[in-house]
Amino acid sequence: MSAALIEQKLLICGREYRLRCRVHEQSYLQEAARLLNEQVVSVRKGNGHLSQEQSIVLASLQIAQMLMQQQQPQLQNCQQQLDNLILLLEQR
Repeated sequence: MSAALIEQKLLICGREYRLRCRVHEQSYLQEAARLLNEQVVSVRKGNGHLSQEQSIVLASLQIAQMLMQQQQPQLQNCQQQLDNLILLLEQR
């Protein structure tokens, strides 16, 4: 049985968005909106000439880059484990 969806209101850069999510995802969605808002403020401080849309896109790209950098060690570890397994299989 799937979890019921609820409507979540988010305020991003002063604009309200309504998104549907599962109840257990609600706090994650709110935290993501908070993080995006903080990043947009940071981007705007250094680049006041950017439009709101450009600021949101740049902030989103920066968040994606941070996420990828955090995942890189895990991906490298997985690749090493796969390489080791392949080597073991080849030796048999």
